[in-house]
Amino acid sequence: MPGTITERTLTDQPAPGVLNRPTADGSATYPSPSQAPQTWFSRAATGLAATRVLLGCIALALPGAAGRAWIGQGASGRDRAVLLRALGGRDVALGVGALLALRSGGDTRRWLLMGAASDLIDTAASTVGFSALPRWRRWLVLTASGGASCAGVVLASNLPASS
Repeated sequence: MPGTITERTLTDQPAPGVLNRPTADGSATYPSPSQAPQTWFSRAATGLAATRVLLGCIALALPGAAGRAWIGQGASGRDRAVLLRALGGRDVALGVGALLALRSGGDTRRWLLMGAASDLIDTAASTVGFSALPRWRRWLVLTASGGASCAGVVLASNLPASS
């Protein structure tokens, strides 16, 4: 019947709010149970990539504030702003690349893994300079960069090569 959702059992239903676009006849269909997790991983990858773009834009626009959040008062100064903007640009490029791959069906995994590698490098750099970081920020920085790295790897391993 046009314009109606086909009847399925409760186990066939995806997570609340997950609904495919309407079909040509106007009816809406739910993804199969095997597609529902794929939708979640794609959404999580979108969130991770968008967060990367946002943080990169903040570092580009406000390098002093971004630097103080990471390494404290030592981040102030025009010379350090150059490095912080470069890191921000890196994150914008990685995030936009992942978002475009998600949208176009490109190789999202590659972009997520490149982002995870850069986050792992940030984690390693913060670990080496751990004692120089402000006390309350040490763990925040390690948790954020290490968590983003792990999230990128997990999401990449659960998405197809061309999502």
